[in-house]
Amino acid sequence: MIDKSTKAARGSVQCENTNINLLKANDYVADIIRKEMAKNNTLLINITSSAGSGKTTLMQKTAEKLKDNINIAVMVGDLETERDAERIRKTGIQALQIVTGGICHLEAQMIHQVLPEYDLKNIDLLFIENVGNLVCPASFDLGEDYRVTLMATTEGDD
Repeated sequence: MIDKSTKAARGSVQCENTNINLLKANDYVADIIRKEMAKNNTLLINITSSAGSGKTTLMQKTAEKLKDNINIAVMVGDLETERDAERIRKTGIQALQIVTGGICHLEAQMIHQVLPEYDLKNIDLLFIENVGNLVCPASFDLGEDYRVTLMATTEGDD
């Protein structure tokens, strides 16, 4: 809904409640995911950070260290490529790619659509490697148990 009574900057309009319905729908699906993870006793961790800060390397190294002790799988979000999922698969871990086609974040519906590809009963830990962006993913609950933000000092000081 456009609030015409509010004065906005010249050349712009002020929008009211545009994100509320979107986030409400997202949260509904996130709750479904959370229940599915709990039912299967699968821990879901969402990794966020800026592009090039080391999310994929962290996933690779973690998988290599833990894969003999627990069952791990990874879900990778990217704007256009499957490169990160391919790197993780080389460790012997199941990794599926979600290509967002230009959307700067993952949404719960995207996660929910991919979940049937995983045998959750046999996965102890499922990582989500979110799209390399720290602005968009912040508002979107993906049903995760934990959200980890990876910081790299080489990615700026803001």
